Amino acid sequence: GTTSQVGNILGNLNVSGNIAGGNLLTPGIVSADGNILGANFNTAGIVSATGNIVSSANINATSAFVNAGAVLASGRVEAGTSMSAAGNITGGNILTGGLISATGNITGGNVLTTGVTLNTGVATTGTVSATGNITGGNLLINTNAVITGNLTVNGNTTTINSNTITTNDLAITLGNN
Repeated sequence: GTTSQVGNILGNLNVSGNIAGGNLLTPGIVSADGNILGANFNTAGIVSATGNIVSSANINATSAFVNAGAVLASGRVEAGTSMSAAGNITGGNILTGGLISATGNITGGNVLTTGVTLNTGVATTGTVSATGNITGGNLLINTNAVITGNLTVNGNTTTINSNTITTNDLAITLGNN
């Protein structure tokens, strides 16, 4: 049957069925072995989940966001200070006004930047393209290099280790200082 209670319940409440009510107010812990379903889940503390967190709207956290399961949201997932993931993060775009830091590899189709890219080593099997300057210590090319513009060498020594040199120029100037 159905039991109705008007007012507050002090002490423990053990229910094997559903509880339908307006608000659940507690200064302690809400613990559930099953699902918690509701329109809003607001807390000034921590939401800890060892399973999945599923939302058809936004997930907002004003402090750190840590979850051991999957976070599935059709809206935004936001954290005020930090977001931690032990596994992969899959998404359309990463938009940040700050840093993206990785201790491992970053794999992607393109790296597009209007600012500076700082790295200690770049390895690619595809094309590296830049509309601005590329500045570095050494340029090492293991196969062919094709330069469609001018080549200017500013140094004290220019060494060419090749068997054949071909030029379309009729004159080569030596000692032009």
